[in-house]
Amino acid sequence: MIPGGAVLNTQTFSVPDKMTVGSGCRLHGNIRARAITVQEETTIFGSLHVQGDASIARGSIIHGDIQSDGDVVIERDAHILGNVSCRGLTLHEDARVDGVIRAPGGLKIERREK
Repeated sequence: MIPGGAVLNTQTFSVPDKMTVGSGCRLHGNIRARAITVQEETTIFGSLHVQGDASIARGSIIHGDIQSDGDVVIERDAHILGNVSCRGLTLHEDARVDGVIRAPGGLKIERREK
């Protein structure tokens, strides 16, 4: 479902509300949204620019930066090939960020499930 006011072209996905990217998707382009949830095993070739919170599920890959005014959660086996800038970051110990992390509200490392 694409909400009113959304802009979708070959370079940018701009959604004025919350955006959910389904499991196993592959997207090319930068994403702008109020909030975003990226579900499992999804690959995005572009950056995420979010006004609120962002959640990156297990096994997802982001080939770009994540910039958020809210909190970001990066789950196990997710891979960010860029910088993460947000208010607060929850990062699973088995996730990977190949850039600089800026989280003035704090960084929380989640441990493995036993």
